This record gives sequence, C-alpha cells and structure tokens, in this order.
Amino acid sequence: MGVFDLSLSTSIPADVKPGLANVLSIMLNRGSAFSDENKFFTNLEKQGISTNFAADERGISASSTFLAADGVNAVKSAKEVLLNPRFTQENLDFAKKVIKENIQNASKNSNEGLLKEMFKGQYYGQTLDDISKNIDNIRLGEVKVLYQYIINNAQGDIAISAPFEKNTNLKQDFFKE
Repeated sequence: MGVFDLSLSTSIPADVKPGLANVLSIMLNRGSAFSDENKFFTNLEKQGISTNFAADERGISASSTFLAADGVNAVKSAKEVLLNPRFTQENLDFAKKVIKENIQNASKNSNEGLLKEMFKGQYYGQTLDDISKNIDNIRLGEVKVLYQYIINNAQGDIAISAPFEKNTNLKQDFFKE
C-alpha cells in the first residue's frame, strides 16, 4: 500500500468570491478533459487507487492511496486532472448544486461569526451565508482564472510513502513521471 500527497501552493492568496474555491474543488473531482468522472474514477477503482482533489484560495492539493504496483498510475491520473481539468458548464452547474445542497443540510456553526471577524475579507472568513448568496453568480471563466492563477504561481510539494525497500525500481518509476 502507498500514499502520495501533492500540494500546489501560492505565496499570495487569490482574491476570490465566496464559493469559488469550493466550486473548483468539486470540479477537479469530476474527471479530466479526457474522461468524465465515471470513466476516470471507475478506471482508478479497478486499479485499487483512491484519489481526491481539493482547492482553496492559495492552492490545489491531490491525495491518493494505491497498491504499490499502481503507484505510478496514481501519480499519472492526478497529473492528468491537474493539467487537463474537466471545465465544462455541466460540471460547473453540478458543483453549484452540490454546494447549495451542502449548505442547506449544514448545521449552524456558532464559530462562523468569529471566523468572519478574524479573517475579514479572506477565504476563511467566508460564511455559508456568504457562499449561498454568491454561488449563482460564479461563472466558468472565474473558475478557470482561479485555476490558472494557482497553476502559474504555485510551488509544488509531493510526499510519497510506498514500500520502496521492497521494490527498488519503484522510486525510479515515480520520479520518471
């Protein structure tokens, strides 16, 4: 079994509307430009790979668990999504719908007011109410701009945990990719 975590982080956060990074997170988990969510994740599951993407105003992350023999395929699949996200209107509409449902089903958080004051004007100061009021105003072009900002300005970190001592070629295989 192995795990990798990839983080692309910018030093200066993007100035984003409430909900925009949430939309980007959901859209990154909808497959790549080459294969839709169902095809993409079904293929990964057949290989014993589980992958998840997340985004905020500073960056994008990808995490994956895999069988040691499929570690390179896990990295390739994350790379496919990160370099070729599936930015379609259909996925944008889906992301908005998911966020609206999550907000509707969320319990009230007594810390929201405190966080809003502590992080005024910042991503972590956005409340569910702020996101709810703005979600319908998010456009596909804005999602692409946030993604491009992160890709163009980020530094990457990757951590891989795999049985390298049992398979000496594994390290070489990972870093070829």
